[in-house]
Amino acid sequence: MKKILLTLASLFLASTAFSQIAAVGATGTGSFTNTPSLLIDGVIPPESTVWTAPSNVFWQGTLPAFTIDLGADFKVTGVLWSVDNNDSYALQTSTDNVTFTTLFTVQIADGNIQPSPGGMDTMTSFAGTDFVANMAFSPVDARYLRVSAVDGDGLYSIGEVQAFGTPLVSGAVPEPSTYGIVGAIALAGVVLLRRRKIRA
Repeated sequence: MKKILLTLASLFLASTAFSQIAAVGATGTGSFTNTPSLLIDGVIPPESTVWTAPSNVFWQGTLPAFTIDLGADFKVTGVLWSVDNNDSYALQTSTDNVTFTTLFTVQIADGNIQPSPGGMDTMTSFAGTDFVANMAFSPVDARYLRVSAVDGDGLYSIGEVQAFGTPLVSGAVPEPSTYGIVGAIALAGVVLLRRRKIRA
């Protein structure tokens, strides 16, 4: 039983270190089509989805930028996003929504979807089939994420932006994905105590 508890505890720690952060808002500057809230609605467009699909925010030129508010300061450990595959995009982070630092920039050749026929491409900073080396980064403290286009064909699109990590403020409410593991640990603890009482 002790081994089970240790295993569950390890899983809990791993999950909280890589839990999806529930962003509380998204705004945009410049001219674009569709609401920025689509970037944090949890819907990842299927691979190769057309860049002007209703699930995406799309625009022309490199002036527009989109800021995502995570709601509190987090230690960000991973990022997943869906962007138009034949362009270059940058992600910046900030703790005060004033000073932003570039975390990574993906290049036109990154991702799994080829420029032709093209479409939306899901990319991640963490291991998996969608991993992109240019997105890899060391954990960083942030509350705000800013996404913008850097280069490409002049026609840009983003379908989803998800951040993963742990809250920096103690007492923050964990994501629902961690509740199951917490419950499992608690249940295992109850079972262990009952077995000890029976044996006594």
